[in-house]
Amino acid sequence: MNCSNHQVIARPPIPTLVLLVLAVTVSHVCASAGDRDTLFIQCLSKCKRSECTGPQSTRPSSNPLPLALRLTIWSCPGDCAYTCMHSITDMRAAHGEEIVQYYGKWPFIRLWGIQEPASVAFSIGNFIVHRAGFLAVRRRIPQRYELLGWSVAIPWFAMNAWVWSTVFHTRDKLWTEKADYFSAILYILYLACFAIVRLFHLNRNLVGVIVVAVVAGLFYTAHVTYLTVFPFDYTYNMIAGVVIGVSSNLLWVGWAVVNWRKRPYAWKILATTLGLSLAMALELLDFPPLWGTFDAHSMWHAATIPLTVLFYRFLIDDAVYEHRLIKGKMTIR
Repeated sequence: MNCSNHQVIARPPIPTLVLLVLAVTVSHVCASAGDRDTLFIQCLSKCKRSECTGPQSTRPSSNPLPLALRLTIWSCPGDCAYTCMHSITDMRAAHGEEIVQYYGKWPFIRLWGIQEPASVAFSIGNFIVHRAGFLAVRRRIPQRYELLGWSVAIPWFAMNAWVWSTVFHTRDKLWTEKADYFSAILYILYLACFAIVRLFHLNRNLVGVIVVAVVAGLFYTAHVTYLTVFPFDYTYNMIAGVVIGVSSNLLWVGWAVVNWRKRPYAWKILATTLGLSLAMALELLDFPPLWGTFDAHSMWHAATIPLTVLFYRFLIDDAVYEHRLIKGKMTIR
């Protein structure tokens, strides 16, 4: 069984307090009131018997699920669970009762087989702004800037992460879930490596770069191996992201404070970091999806879109400033 509300590893850094609270609750996400409800269990059992199996089945192999559902890997039992979930949710709403989760997810209204349409739309939106960021980095950062390669790689790691976020929110399966998590932490890890190399100028020290790359590579290999070979440890996965994300977060905040007056663009990385921290608080305001579509997690994805634009503006400004600074020192020499 897959759970979705535990997906709190954000692509950018996350405030420690928020994630510590979520770490406490993550172990309870999979145990949802909805799928334990007697009415749901009875409805699901009846639907499976009548729709999916037996001689009285109304959905034989000659009359499969609609094409959109088959393309998004829905099965007959899964479709039964979806139908029963919304039937009971509508009944609860009509009686003024609390809306509950099923299998760790809110009762979203699917669209063309897409399980969480809003999260998918906003994941695509994030992919688009990272694609635009890639083009801006290639166009505006000087070709001889010493960290050009490192900078260009950022949107590639990001786009990979958002592709898998789109796939995962389209259909929550074990393999889509792992692909989403593994690509997300890979992006976070790369951002941390970039922060270390940039802020400590390790690009001028081959040994330093090798050490950072080896440590990051070994950690990622061990991380993926552990979560693949053994039962998926959601709490560990999240804490790993917290440690990496918050560490790079603090590095950038410290740099911004020190360079606040010397570099007029320093506020952009500080605003990006603080903005992401505030937006991440949406994860604590977990609520049933508005109109069956917009939940707190999807709104978090929406909030990262404008903040990503600001991040790339900082990245470009910093690269231009650094290049001019280094070029000026070389001219003086």
